[in-house]
Amino acid sequence: KIYFIDFGLMGTISDSLKASLNDMMIAVATKDIDKMMSSILAIGILKGSINKDMLYDDINYLFSTYLSLPLSSIKISQLLKEVSDIANRNNIRLPKDLTLLIRSMVIIEGVIAEISPEINILEIAVPYVKSTNRASLFPSFNDLLTNSLLYVK
Repeated sequence: KIYFIDFGLMGTISDSLKASLNDMMIAVATKDIDKMMSSILAIGILKGSINKDMLYDDINYLFSTYLSLPLSSIKISQLLKEVSDIANRNNIRLPKDLTLLIRSMVIIEGVIAEISPEINILEIAVPYVKSTNRASLFPSFNDLLTNSLLYVK
């Protein structure tokens, strides 16, 4: 069956936000807290001073909590709520388009839970993210290799 879902939301994701989200996915895949922190600071709108130690600890908490769990036990709505809470606690406001994306993902998770409760949205999303990031990882790797070779000379 095909289901059509009208989120009642509309927005676009800029190339810079896509790049930052891609960096965040790479940070998760490599468990790189510093890269995640840089990505969050790059996309976030600062509302005040940032305590980088607290932000680092919050990201470390997320990584240690969620990266050790099987995908089937992670509720994306809970994870995204914690990300939003961490942003607020650290004086960071998420851009409107990212907030719309998060709301859409939470809605999709709810619809999937109604239609087919045995499916986990992350089990669908992760292979897609891996396949799309593979293409973007190679240029990064090539740049890294090229830069490394330049320093060796």
